[in-house]
Amino acid sequence: MTLGETIREARKARNMTQGELAERLNISVQAVSQWETDKTAPNSKNLIDISKMLEIRLSAQHHISIETMLWKMAPGNKPAVKAPLVPWGSRAEWLNLQGNWEEPEEFYGEDFFDIRWKPIGEVFALECKSDAMAPVFQYGDHVIIDTGRAPEKADYVVAEVGHMDPFLAQFFPLGVDKNRVPIFELRYLAADRKPIVVNAENSGQVIGTVREHRRYYRTS
Repeated sequence: MTLGETIREARKARNMTQGELAERLNISVQAVSQWETDKTAPNSKNLIDISKMLEIRLSAQHHISIETMLWKMAPGNKPAVKAPLVPWGSRAEWLNLQGNWEEPEEFYGEDFFDIRWKPIGEVFALECKSDAMAPVFQYGDHVIIDTGRAPEKADYVVAEVGHMDPFLAQFFPLGVDKNRVPIFELRYLAADRKPIVVNAENSGQVIGTVREHRRYYRTS
């Protein structure tokens, strides 16, 4: 659910009206209505109060959504969006990283990255921990993923296939089958790794496209 839907369902579960919630937060009913329809987002203080009052466990996904919304609403110079560094593993784990709203720099997991470009979807970061995509991506590099950008030929993506954990690969479309199901190939850069073809028999999906690649070099 979106943040607005989460707030609305939690409020209803406690038999509380929008007016009652607004009164307890010392804000307008219109503000609550706009939150619940995802037209605006609560500020950090209101989020803390809401989470305690309605016993909502705010996830990293909610935080990313808010940052994206603030980006779209901000006039002039756009603020940085924070992309959480999530651990490799089950994709479900990425949506359940708890954090500290009073200290955003400690919000989730291991770290976060400020980005200055406008995201299309949700954003997150991953640390390269294999040589499967060397030499372009080396161990310790970070990639920042945008889940809203559709991949084009030769784009680098994060994908999942079958029961495999998400992985980094290069995307190559191969058309569609007779039922209009997309067929595409996911290629590693390492010569000893075989490409994976995704089709109706071998289901998979692209989670997001690499929008930024960061590498850190030794300075001493």
